[in-house]
Amino acid sequence: MTYFDDNKKIPELFYSRVHEGDWVGSPSNKISEHTKQTNHPALLSIGDDVWLAWLETGANCTTNVMGMTSVDGGKTWASAQVLLCAKGKVDYPKLLQYKGRAYLAVNTVDGLKVKTM
Repeated sequence: MTYFDDNKKIPELFYSRVHEGDWVGSPSNKISEHTKQTNHPALLSIGDDVWLAWLETGANCTTNVMGMTSVDGGKTWASAQVLLCAKGKVDYPKLLQYKGRAYLAVNTVDGLKVKTM
């Protein structure tokens, strides 16, 4: 589960794990620093594999599409990495499943970008 929390008057994006209706990912984990304007998360789960993608302001690009993966149902996560570096406008990232595989789809000013996850 991902969500925004502006409890401290600084909106930030968090993720947490819910299993069979119970919170098991406590405390929640912050996805990125608020200074990077983290926004528009997308989640996809296929079995125990989970993908999380989001947008944030990039240092060398206008927008970075960032991502993290988990192979144990969201209990642990690999480090965040840049999945796509875009200069110009970027639509919200979408994580899609097709024939058991995960894909990232993002519409940019240069056209639709699709990446196997």
